[in-house]
Amino acid sequence: MGRSLTQSPKIWYLGAMIKEIFFPVIEEAISILEVLGLVVIVYGSAMAIVQFVRNLGRAENGVARYLTRYLTLGLEFLVGAEILRTVVVRTFDELIKLGAIIALRGLLGFIIQRERETRPGLTEPNQEIPKTG
Repeated sequence: MGRSLTQSPKIWYLGAMIKEIFFPVIEEAISILEVLGLVVIVYGSAMAIVQFVRNLGRAENGVARYLTRYLTLGLEFLVGAEILRTVVVRTFDELIKLGAIIALRGLLGFIIQRERETRPGLTEPNQEIPKTG
């Protein structure tokens, strides 16, 4: 009986070569996405604080609008990094933890987006709020 295709030395060598080339690239991409996500969240939080202080005392100062937009975008970068991390995961335990992280971040992003869509006053800055009456 012959060996299976995956047991072939040529296939194994090709797989090892691909792993050696692409895994470091993927790990760098993961790091870049994580940093981008954190930068977006920190920047958005700082901008929301500045806007809050500038508009202190006004009924609707738009802080939630800015904060939710940046939180959602930052979480998208972080979820993207976690999805890429599934490529380089080595054990089943790591895969379970990664799945839980992705699910929690996805749920958090969904909740923030839902809050943004349903709460009055969280419209985009360029959109006009519909007038009633």
